Amino acid sequence: MSIFLFPLAFAQTVAQSLPTVEIMVGEKQLLVEVADEAHERRVGLMYRTSLPENNGMIFLYNKEEIRSFWMKNTYIPLSIAYADKDGKIVHIADMVPKSTTPVPSVYPAQYVLEVNKGWFDKNGVEVGMLLQIPSTISTK
Repeated sequence: MSIFLFPLAFAQTVAQSLPTVEIMVGEKQLLVEVADEAHERRVGLMYRTSLPENNGMIFLYNKEEIRSFWMKNTYIPLSIAYADKDGKIVHIADMVPKSTTPVPSVYPAQYVLEVNKGWFDKNGVEVGMLLQIPSTISTK
């Protein structure tokens, strides 16, 4: 039992400490938590049971490279968008809760955006569109 509680407590602490920022995805506004440190990116949206509509999490990295995410210990159905150094979305995929199957970016990515599953489709967001990320946030 304590093995489960430690990761859960850690994930909740990380979630409570993340800053939020509004970004634009194409023409749609989204409130995102910013995961810009390694330990924040490792935890991501793990152990959560819900994500408000029009909210998400953005993962910031120092440079572009092939990225790969999985859903271990993540209970919310999510969609993921990988974006290059300019914020251009290069790949979008749906994720399966609790899956340990990696979902690669296909192309090099510097930014990764997770939202509720279907959000990109519902809002007409496609590969090639831009993430407009405020310059006030950066990777650490």
